[in-house]
Amino acid sequence: MKVSPQALYAVLTGDVIGSRRWQSRSRPELYDALQQVSKQMQHDFGKAVPLHLDPFRGDSWQLLVTQPALALRIALAIRTSLRLLPTSHRLDSRIAIGLGRIDFLPNERTSQGDGPAFQLSGQALMNLKSQHLALAATPELWPDSTLQLLQTVVHHIDFLLEKWSAKQCRAILGALLKQTQETIGQSWPQKAISQQAVAQHLQRAGWNPVQQSLAVFESLCTDLTNKP
Repeated sequence: MKVSPQALYAVLTGDVIGSRRWQSRSRPELYDALQQVSKQMQHDFGKAVPLHLDPFRGDSWQLLVTQPALALRIALAIRTSLRLLPTSHRLDSRIAIGLGRIDFLPNERTSQGDGPAFQLSGQALMNLKSQHLALAATPELWPDSTLQLLQTVVHHIDFLLEKWSAKQCRAILGALLKQTQETIGQSWPQKAISQQAVAQHLQRAGWNPVQQSLAVFESLCTDLTNKP
């Protein structure tokens, strides 16, 4: 794909939590799981995810997002999707979002790209300790106070996500894709559930503050991309 030197991008860099549990014989299952989620993200978010999720080093990956306003929503969709897969081990990923320019992207391999968005994303992932979700941005995008506010918001979402059950992840994933509660309930695995049951899962997961946080992040990013 052609990279615009003036455009703002988001790069998501992730690594699988507890990857040491995946012995050599189960590594193909891990790879297949990442590819399955990659296809799902491309289907669900369309042009915002132009390239496949690109694995490297066995348990790490990168994903390019051409609409930065969707970066946090996509990161949450990836984590909830991974946790819903019927794999041998509980599957989840740390994710760091880097917002900025891109210098080059050779061979349409995201893991081979470079530029501020890549550097910020990779460094933010390395700096993660107890958190599993992080945000970094080039200094010219926002004042320090705004970025610190967004980073605090991301930290709180991460705290909530750690506690989500499988049912809550499924309800949240549908909500992230802007499906109605009725649609989420009708597409429930094995047997449909009521709209009221979906609403309960969302409420217990803390969807309202997550939704409000996403709205703030997406509004601020949209303002950036709409600047002349």
